[in-house]
Amino acid sequence: MIKGPTSIIRALEPRDFDIMFKYWDIDEVNFYTISCSFPRSRERFEKIYSAVAEGENSRYWGICDLEGTLVGNMGVYDMDQYVRSCLVGFHLFPPYRGKGLGTSSLLTGLRYVFGDMNYQRVGGETNANNRAAISMLEKLGFTREGVVRRGWRYRADYHDKVLYGMLREEFQTLNPAPPA
Repeated sequence: MIKGPTSIIRALEPRDFDIMFKYWDIDEVNFYTISCSFPRSRERFEKIYSAVAEGENSRYWGICDLEGTLVGNMGVYDMDQYVRSCLVGFHLFPPYRGKGLGTSSLLTGLRYVFGDMNYQRVGGETNANNRAAISMLEKLGFTREGVVRRGWRYRADYHDKVLYGMLREEFQTLNPAPPA
């Protein structure tokens, strides 16, 4: 468990899947979720997230507010142990958006990934229409590295995917560790 100023990042628990699936089954959420645009079932959803929660190349965690309510999830995937780079993914459930929880949680998670996990590069990718995610990545200091045209599919429609990246040194300069 990692406690940040406004949230707690912890291991996913079996009880989390009902809450997570409730939100992933909403088109507004699913539209921005690269991994869940398939026909959805609760069983398939749990199988996929259970496999990647502590997978060989991925780690996923629950995000809770300070009272312990699950408000979203985040994780790292496409982990390259040799290069020490990965991609970060992030979802905040709709009722909890716009309150600073997302930025604060991602900042806490990045401190863990760059620090304890010792990664030297973290990337992010999002649907080019996801203004909130783009704003959050840029606010934290990620550099826009490119666009993959029609690199995101939701149902029968294709959308551009925007790529972002940050190096450990950039993160440390922009986001110094809080005083102990």
